[in-house]
Amino acid sequence: FILPLFKKQIVLPNLKLRALEVYAERRPDRAFNLQELFLKWQASPAPGPVSAFRFLVYKATLTDGQVHFRDATFTPALSKDIQDLDMVARFSLPSSIKFNLSAAIPVAGREPMQVDGQGEFRLAEQDLVAKVAIQNFLPREFMPYYKQTGVEVREGFMDGLFDFELKQGTVYADIELKSRELWLGCKDVSLCLSADMRFSLLYNFEEKQAAFSGKALVFNSQFLGTGFFNQVKDISAEVVFNDTEVSAQNLKALIRDIPVQARAIVNDLRAPLIQLELSSRFPLASEACRPFACS
Repeated sequence: FILPLFKKQIVLPNLKLRALEVYAERRPDRAFNLQELFLKWQASPAPGPVSAFRFLVYKATLTDGQVHFRDATFTPALSKDIQDLDMVARFSLPSSIKFNLSAAIPVAGREPMQVDGQGEFRLAEQDLVAKVAIQNFLPREFMPYYKQTGVEVREGFMDGLFDFELKQGTVYADIELKSRELWLGCKDVSLCLSADMRFSLLYNFEEKQAAFSGKALVFNSQFLGTGFFNQVKDISAEVVFNDTEVSAQNLKALIRDIPVQARAIVNDLRAPLIQLELSSRFPLASEACRPFACS
């Protein structure tokens, strides 16, 4: 500890913070209040004579932290609390910062959403490599962010695992999602989706272009609509998709209690046109065939 003093350095092997509370707000102009705080801190001159000593921190530990977030770009504003925030950051300056964290997002009347992650920020390359796991994620709690799509998430939850790299304005990610009884609604139709999905994603923020491909196993799902397809139950399928086309193999379902097998393909998502091959076996005297009976 004496040698760094001769080099005019003060070394902090482990900076420990406990019960830190942060109030973060995204204002209507989309700027964050914390940005303004850091800009003022950088611009303000240091009072009195400038110290020649430098502080070196090798490790920072945060326990039992809280973040109170408010997004005022929506009306009414969206507010969320992040609790039980534990984080450890290890500094290998000037090359990288490694971190791991865990936190909970409380939800009224339900188990909290859980977030766990680890990663590394490479300072010279300005790259971020991380793995993040999310449990009990409730999409309906964040409805304002995708309300403009016209799709309403009414119920259900998801678990997710995100393995990604953010490099030069482009994110490369391998994603695993598990949805359970996720109710999606749009106008007069709704879908209850249970599925296991795995896909890769590439997205460029500057050009706003995405490329993706993956697979999904759909099971125990159902569709509610109008007309003959007012209720399709016990949907299961093996789905393969990318940013240009989608195909569903071994698709099985009950339509008006009639067992159906099908194969579906959409070759161009920019001009979607579905090709459907459907087969079934049922007695003509069944209740489901009455709407088609001749008189």
